[in-house]
Amino acid sequence: GSRRPHYFPASVAAQCTALLPPSYGFYYTEDGSGSSLGSVVTYWCKEGYQLVGKRQLTCLLEGSIFYWSHPPPHCEGFRVAVIASLISGVIIVTMSISFAVCCLQDRMLRANEHSSDTRGGNPSFHY
Repeated sequence: GSRRPHYFPASVAAQCTALLPPSYGFYYTEDGSGSSLGSVVTYWCKEGYQLVGKRQLTCLLEGSIFYWSHPPPHCEGFRVAVIASLISGVIIVTMSISFAVCCLQDRMLRANEHSSDTRGGNPSFHY
């Protein structure tokens, strides 16, 4: 008889899980079907959003398990990050100014105390 080669039955599970585009972003398939072995998927975000995670994912096979090379990335609001950094910057500047004012007042008070001591204890009043 003729020897037939061993075929693995085509299975729907014999591929990576289908990916969804991230909120506020997109992806496109560079290679493959988008879920078949060796598929390469590239992500990017809408304007005003920043990609968090790996930009490219590849469908890999280990043993009999198909998996993506990295977890899917997501898009974070860039505006939120900018606002947060602005707020922290304002807080730092405000604290620096208040610290400087505090130190200047302290120095001026010490200078006044020192100058009144050198005058022999005679207080001088200015109107």
